[in-house]
Amino acid sequence: MAKANLGRLLAQQAHKLKDLNKSALDVISPARTRFAPSPTGFMHLGSLRTCLYNYLLAKSTKGQFILRIEDTDRKRLVPKAENNILQTLKWAGLEIDEGPYYQSQRKHIYHEYVNKLLESGHAYRCFCSSDRLDKLTASAKKLKPDSSGSYDRKCSHLDSETSFKRALNEPFVIRFKLDSYPSFTDALHGNVHRELQTNMNDIRYDDFVIIKSDGMPTYHFANVVDDMLMCITHVIRGEEWIASTPKHIALYNAFNAKSPTFVHIPLLASEDGRKLSKRSNDEGVLSLSGEPNYYEPEAVVNFLALQGWSPTRSNKSGYSDSDVMLLKDLETKFSLHGLTKGLIKLDFNKLRYLNRAHFDILKQYNLDRVICQCHKAWPHSTLAECERMFTILSSRIHDVNDYIHYMNSIFAKPEYKNRFDEGSPSFNALKEISGQISSFKSVEDFVEYVRTTYGPKGQQYLRYAILDNRSGVPVLEAAKILGMDRVIERVKKAVEIIN
Repeated sequence: MAKANLGRLLAQQAHKLKDLNKSALDVISPARTRFAPSPTGFMHLGSLRTCLYNYLLAKSTKGQFILRIEDTDRKRLVPKAENNILQTLKWAGLEIDEGPYYQSQRKHIYHEYVNKLLESGHAYRCFCSSDRLDKLTASAKKLKPDSSGSYDRKCSHLDSETSFKRALNEPFVIRFKLDSYPSFTDALHGNVHRELQTNMNDIRYDDFVIIKSDGMPTYHFANVVDDMLMCITHVIRGEEWIASTPKHIALYNAFNAKSPTFVHIPLLASEDGRKLSKRSNDEGVLSLSGEPNYYEPEAVVNFLALQGWSPTRSNKSGYSDSDVMLLKDLETKFSLHGLTKGLIKLDFNKLRYLNRAHFDILKQYNLDRVICQCHKAWPHSTLAECERMFTILSSRIHDVNDYIHYMNSIFAKPEYKNRFDEGSPSFNALKEISGQISSFKSVEDFVEYVRTTYGPKGQQYLRYAILDNRSGVPVLEAAKILGMDRVIERVKKAVEIIN
């Protein structure tokens, strides 16, 4: 009987936890989300996916999507990185509702709010030298058990007057006083709680720096102040930030402010399982649009949306199971309920499949863009010629690489290494064709004549003369693209070389 009651109790608790997690995933009112990249490298696929999820949550709830450039780490800024961020968002079609805001221009705001923490006793100035701090860090690691904090709070005991006077002449940082890690609820992972590990024989604290010695805020402080002032309701970011979130919650508590809903999504990894990182020089998003991939932005956005999320029927709306979705479809279908957990390895075969599907869609409603992309990738003809050649092969072209392949096959200079024997029936037929070709004004009439006169072998003769036996390109389409003059030239050249 006791076991049955215990089982019922556990089931009820599990049901409550499930309902709690579900409520965190429900977004009823318009969400205000933000993408806050640091311009310390070019945007890679992981960054764009984080941006995309924040964008989609805002749009799916008729809210606002904000761009904030976190550029306070001046030493690590990469030239052109900011422009790369803006160009990537534009290329992907993600329009911002507010911003961009620049943290480097908001220094006065951070100092206003750090003064509030100094006044309330939640923060203090620290005048310790780098050498002393390094020794504290090294000694903390040697403690058994070790400590999750390293600072001994030497400067926290200075009275406000002494601290202020020393600050006039000495370099200092400002630390946040953190006695314990507050727990929080993550919409995807549920309740998260970390213990502040302490060695009772040598007590240390994780009083993290919020204002650096150059007066600039640290990421932890600036991001909390900005999210608070910008009324951000949801923060979607990589799960590597879970460990830092208790510090952010502690800052919200110190300001008596409500924290946003946190959603920590699984990391993206390369096909070999390595985490994507701009510090590892992983391929930037914009480079994917050029050689050798020529991925369409619609395909990349569609692909990234499915890396950790899928449409779910648990929502009020009935969703299609199709993987091919435009941005407007994603804006309608996105919900936090579709998010998944666990490391995700990128499957570029899936991206190639989606790219071909979106290319076919583009051919229907934005043919001019498709032709311009093909012309840019294979610029050996005029734009008008590109349009004519693309139209001839349109049903066979499903991405830019298809176009390049066909053009290279058709326009490559024939070498005629695999020759017919002189005097053979095949050579004699080709010689007869060469003698008749000048009387035809159109390639259609000429190809039809060869087929009618020589039957199935006629196709073989023309493929040899026009395409040097290269397969994959229909003879008639190749002849149309080359034009009558080039066809005549190649047929006569083939006969001449055999002779």
